[in-house]
Amino acid sequence: MSTGYRVDDLDWNIAGDINGNNPNIISELTWNDLESFQLKVVGKTTFHQLFMLRGSLVYSWILNGENQDSDFLGDDRTLEFSRSNNNSDEGNIRDASFGTGWQFSFGRTDFVMAPVIGYSYHEQNLTMTDGNQTVANPPVTPDFGPFSGLDSTYETEWKGPFIGLDFTFRRDEKSKIKPDMETFLRLEYHLVDFYAEADWNLRT
Repeated sequence: MSTGYRVDDLDWNIAGDINGNNPNIISELTWNDLESFQLKVVGKTTFHQLFMLRGSLVYSWILNGENQDSDFLGDDRTLEFSRSNNNSDEGNIRDASFGTGWQFSFGRTDFVMAPVIGYSYHEQNLTMTDGNQTVANPPVTPDFGPFSGLDSTYETEWKGPFIGLDFTFRRDEKSKIKPDMETFLRLEYHLVDFYAEADWNLRT
């Protein structure tokens, strides 16, 4: 088990129609510098030093962050007619990952490689509060400056299988260097199914 400090970003945009046109980006929301306190639990076990199972669970409490909500009339983020810069200092992030693989040592005891297959799930529960309109076109948008009542949410899910390679280097057990050390490198390629649900409480 470990704890730590974490920073995340998210950029989401949508076109004006299902063909990706009119314009190609009509609305874009970004969350930047989402600072959170993270609690992580990691486990790994091997059978006969060959077959390996590993998993991890993560929960993060968002403490601080920034959100920008922009709307456009032209392609490629041109003719911006609305922008608000808001707070995002609540919410949480959750991650779960489980994998299995077969370890190869190539006759060595200090270096191990393992092809891995697995499944992972990632969730972001984000907020938008304390609205401040920075590009305005009343009456279509609120006037310049702070506006009240903003309490929107954006909840995402990313899930799917992955393949990867784990590389582990262990200090030689015969070495007199203490304490025991292990260095690892993990490479993964994910096939992701994305789902999101938004509640824009001030939009009709």
